[in-house]
Amino acid sequence: MTAANITDAQKTEVLKIVVGLFSAAPGSNYLNDFTTAITHGMTTLQLAEILAMQTDFFDTIMPSCHEISKEQQAELLMKNFDLNTGNPDLLSADAQAEAYFRGQIDAGIGLGEIVYDAVQYLSTLPAPEFRDTAALLTNKALVAEQYSLNYSSDDLTELRSILGAVSTTYPTDVTEAQEYLLTDYSHSEFSHLIYGQDTVAGFAGDDTFTAGLVSDSKGNLVNSLESGDILDGSNGKDTLNATLHEATTITPMMTGIEIVNIRNVTSDAIIDFARTTGVEQIWNNASSSDRTLTYETAPIAAIFGVRNTSSTTDIKTFDDATSNADHLSLAVADAGSIKTNAVITSTDNASATETLSIAATGKNFVDVSAFNAITKLIVTNTGTVAAVVDASALTELDASNNCGGVQCDLNKAKTNLTIAGGLGNDVIFSGDANDSIHLGAGNDRVVFAAGTINTNDIVDGGEGKDIFAIAGDDIGLLNGAVHTGFEVLELTAAKNAVSFDNTGSIVEKIILSGSVTDGGDLNIDNLGDGILEIQSNQNKNDINVSGINISLLINANTAITVNGLSVTNDAAVTISTATEADDIRFSAIETDGVATLTFSGAGDVIITDMTDVNSTNNATARMTELNLINQTGGFEISVNNIGYGTQFLLANLGNTTTAKFDFDGDKVTDDASYLDAAAGSRDTFVFTTAFDGNIAITNGEFGSNATDDQIDLTAFNLTGISDLNFNLENTGLLISSKTDAFDGHILLVGISKSEIDAADFVF
Repeated sequence: MTAANITDAQKTEVLKIVVGLFSAAPGSNYLNDFTTAITHGMTTLQLAEILAMQTDFFDTIMPSCHEISKEQQAELLMKNFDLNTGNPDLLSADAQAEAYFRGQIDAGIGLGEIVYDAVQYLSTLPAPEFRDTAALLTNKALVAEQYSLNYSSDDLTELRSILGAVSTTYPTDVTEAQEYLLTDYSHSEFSHLIYGQDTVAGFAGDDTFTAGLVSDSKGNLVNSLESGDILDGSNGKDTLNATLHEATTITPMMTGIEIVNIRNVTSDAIIDFARTTGVEQIWNNASSSDRTLTYETAPIAAIFGVRNTSSTTDIKTFDDATSNADHLSLAVADAGSIKTNAVITSTDNASATETLSIAATGKNFVDVSAFNAITKLIVTNTGTVAAVVDASALTELDASNNCGGVQCDLNKAKTNLTIAGGLGNDVIFSGDANDSIHLGAGNDRVVFAAGTINTNDIVDGGEGKDIFAIAGDDIGLLNGAVHTGFEVLELTAAKNAVSFDNTGSIVEKIILSGSVTDGGDLNIDNLGDGILEIQSNQNKNDINVSGINISLLINANTAITVNGLSVTNDAAVTISTATEADDIRFSAIETDGVATLTFSGAGDVIITDMTDVNSTNNATARMTELNLINQTGGFEISVNNIGYGTQFLLANLGNTTTAKFDFDGDKVTDDASYLDAAAGSRDTFVFTTAFDGNIAITNGEFGSNATDDQIDLTAFNLTGISDLNFNLENTGLLISSKTDAFDGHILLVGISKSEIDAADFVF
């Protein structure tokens, strides 16, 4: 379906809306999409509202890491309609339009609707002071239509360049619009270089020069970009896309080509910019990862970019790096990978650069450590950057205009650092001197190496859920007056016993990322309803924690051991595993005043010994429930020494890899979960409808005594023990469902059928 399916008035309205929002011509592809939407029932107002919400609108028209202010929104609309802000003449079109735009924005009206209303007003009979504005809008729509009849582009920057020379008086008709496109604006021309010397000049528009690989007279694959080439971009924003294959140095003459994209595919290539003028951006673009692309006589005023490659970019020499304030501008777009950094270096002039900036798009992993003399590092734009930096001379890191997140290890810095974070999730490893760190928004993490933090370090986490990471031995150096804005305390290691009192809810979570119990016990008081996250082995000494409703998260992505866990004055404790790989072994769990102990997650949990510090506590202080409803990993209590009975809630409990008993009579031990009953008191094992797998109950006592254990099968609507199978295996009595009410198997270890009667079950 094409533009012929809508009226001329509707098409003109669509073009004017595109001009008002984007200051651009849509091109044939986009215009056809828009007109198709109109022919299918969408109104032009709805189209305007949708266009104002598109990613391109925010990324290209209003790019910012920060919230766009109302003033900035109004300024954009004024600019798109060729109006000026701040005109003191209140009767002027400028002042009236600015007041209107600000009023509508303040009232919460969307930019799409505001532009739609402005187009309606300017397309009827506007006031005399708006006649020039209306004429300009009409002329821009005319040019946009003529361009979109024959040309198209997916590059919004190019589409915005088309209307730059349109005025209130020219062009005013189709003939003039076509003339404009051929003279005042020329659409992009594409020139392909060949083998041998090329002499190519561009046009008035945005030209593209393509220098691919070609065959020479002998049929060998060679570069088409050569030292003898003479390329002139003329006017517009011109681009050279070159692929290099040979391990040679080329020195083409290039004038007025603003963007140079180079892909290095086979050998380590060198391009010398000694005969280049007017270049603004030089990109290492998708080069082979194991290659090095070298620039000589590189214009230091240009932006040097790395896009979609993990290769090395060597800006070997600059055209001028003799001052004491040389700045190198880098841009990265999905550069490097988590395994391989994109290296940006300078073999000869690395120490000549005093400041360095990185504009980031996408996810980036870069190594700029060759620049060992930089005193300031600036990171901007919307992408993430994990940067390897030589911080020996660094005094400042400014990421305040980045919203993707910056990770930077500045641990080697010996001078005082000033660090400003951005809106993303920043990770900063602090230096060895006295640092001033303000991390801004985002969920940030600041890390101090052991022995480097003191009260002269000013650290503010800002907004978000921020992590303060220190060695456990430095915990006494925390100072709430200068270390502020952190919700999480991370302890990275310790050589001695560690104590932390969280009175006043200083933090919501404590993370143990290293072995904190190697030198003694870890004592955490007054954690409240906070979280203790364990990411590594704590197998030398014990963890003692008090709170109200504590959550313990095992998040190591591997099997770990906790020597002992003691929980005090806590009404409910939840222990969960983050992933199936997070198997956890507790040498001992000791409770004191814990009423409910809950386990959940896919990791296996093995408890060698479980006790209550005071088993004679009254019923309100005893553990009344051990909840395994959401435990899908295996579970084992080897020895139950709590001294009284409790209720076990069971569902789809998994199997540990420990095989102790035979569940199917084949004389081979099977994987299972294991529950140990408390001696001399009643434990109740409550099975729910999700019950599956093998569960072995050891040290159970069954019969008609009041203290005997019970198996609760209420959830399955059984009539009695007649609905159950009882099979005597060599290790005990195996119970299963005759009616397939549940799929699991219950093994009462050491119990014979004669010891079981109806009183041992609840139906």
